[in-house]
Parts: sequence; structure tokens; C-alpha cells
Amino acid sequence: MTDEEIERESIRRLVDYASFFHNSPEGRRILSYLRDSLDGNTYRPGMDAMETAYRAGRRSVYLDILAAVGQGEEEIEAANVVKPQLQEAAMSVAIEDL
Repeated sequence: MTDEEIERESIRRLVDYASFFHNSPEGRRILSYLRDSLDGNTYRPGMDAMETAYRAGRRSVYLDILAAVGQGEEEIEAANVVKPQLQEAAMSVAIEDL
């Protein structure tokens, strides 16, 4: 794969995260469930170190999902900003052709 193809695949993945978790009621509910169970301190006094590590790992996955959703939303926004500019440029060319 070329660098450009890798970049496109990365953007596509981020947009998929945003589309599912942000744009669907099910996705928002899933994020809510994850937040309720995984957001917060992973250490509790007296807790076994292995349990703390396990909880930290689970929380890390949740935070990765949140980051991907946020980045995907930024990519979607950027794509929506570019489209109107392209349409405006196409319109001015069409008007000049008349």
C-alpha cells in the first residue's frame, strides 16, 4: 500500500467510528454504557495490581474509541467544508462560460 492509500484507509476508519458511535442512537447508547462502566479512576486502595492493570487496559480501549470518534467527526466536518467550496468554484466557472 502506498502512503496515500494508508492515509485514506485511516481516515475511512475514523469516519466509520464517528458515523456509528455519534450518528446512531445505538452507538450513543454504547458509548454511554462504556462511560458508565469504564470512565474514572482505575485504581482503588487495596486493589490487586493485576486488577488495576486490567481495568486500566479496558479504560484505555474506551478512550481510544472516544479519540477515534472525535477525529472522525473532524474529518467529516472538513469534508463538508471542502464540498461547498468546490461547488462554488464550479458555479463560477459555469457562470463565466455563459
